[in-house]
Amino acid sequence: MTDALKLLQNDLDMDQKPKKPLKTSPGERIRTVNDLGVQIRAERRKRNFSQAELAARAGVSRRFIYQLENGSRDSFPLGKVLQVIRRLNLEIQIIHRVVE
Repeated sequence: MTDALKLLQNDLDMDQKPKKPLKTSPGERIRTVNDLGVQIRAERRKRNFSQAELAARAGVSRRFIYQLENGSRDSFPLGKVLQVIRRLNLEIQIIHRVVE
């Protein structure tokens, strides 16, 4: 991803998990846990890291990476998610959303 990973704070809905993985392109805004997982997986693969390697670098379990990438849970600890994001050399931006 050439630009920073973008999250819209107001759009991130941890209570609803899509039944099918959403196709998210790099640089797109993330609105669900599943969208975040799609981005994490794409970045991990781009860097040729295995789930186990990324987990070791981020100080989390391989199971955590698997669950994050697959949206297997309704929510994830933000601190752990940030550890993973940092190890992929990404960042989160909070963007003010204009509501019409």
